[in-house]
Amino acid sequence: MQGTEGFDNQKRKGYFVMSKEKVDAYRASKTTRKQDQEKARKKRAAKRKIAWAVAILCVAGIAAALGLTVKSSYDSYKASLPTYDASTQVVQDFAGVLDADEEAEDADTTADDAEETEAPEETTEE
Repeated sequence: MQGTEGFDNQKRKGYFVMSKEKVDAYRASKTTRKQDQEKARKKRAAKRKIAWAVAILCVAGIAAALGLTVKSSYDSYKASLPTYDASTQVVQDFAGVLDADEEAEDADTTADDAEETEAPEETTEE
């Protein structure tokens, strides 16, 4: 059992027994460690940029939806308000003047329509 006591003493002193393959793999990873760390840093930066872009697009979409909702409700509110334009106000015709004018215009338009709808006389060759 002497071999195992020596191994325990080496572990206590901070030594590790490694095989040749493990040593070679450790040295290879140590030589490319900076490049690997740089790649990992660039990957994290790219993921961070994509996350920010997605977050900004989501916020912009929510803001656009809110804006359209507010605009739609404002437009419906404006449409429900009465308009006070001169063309939309109803003037009561106490003297009956407006009715006489409308009747005269109707008579003129019916006469014009009748002239247009008359068919030309047909001529037959004999």
